[in-house]
Amino acid sequence: MGDHTYLTEHLYSTFPPLRDAGGYTLAKSDRGKHLLKIPIPPLGYSIQFLRHEVDIKRAPLYIIPLQRGLTLNTPIEEVCPVMESCLNCEKDFPLFELQGHLHLW
Repeated sequence: MGDHTYLTEHLYSTFPPLRDAGGYTLAKSDRGKHLLKIPIPPLGYSIQFLRHEVDIKRAPLYIIPLQRGLTLNTPIEEVCPVMESCLNCEKDFPLFELQGHLHLW
């Protein structure tokens, strides 16, 4: 039976960039696949409000940032490729380049 603060902190811990959105509103999908914004009550969203007033039980909720858009792209971490030694020249190559190297022999 979490209040608005409880619900918001749970959302922030799950999706930290939401903290920078300047608030959020929630929406749900109707059977026609349109998003219906859920009005923000005076005390903010609470689990009780969503379950009883809006009748959300298992339906997905959509979080819409209010003041600032968020990027969903995560930075690509630079990773070291898998290396393998060439049995002919004994040099190490990234595995994805080894096949091209072998065609030279």
